Amino acid sequence: MNKFNIENLNLFYGQNHALKNINLPIPNRQVTALIGP
Repeated sequence: MNKFNIENLNLFYGQNHALKNINLPIPNRQVTALIGP
């Protein structure tokens, strides 16, 4: 079971499509870190 899900994430940086349809399950009882600029 997941704590929550990220589904179909799209991110634009100006005109650039940086992330395209990202799916990321975040499981229960697991340390998860998202690191970026």
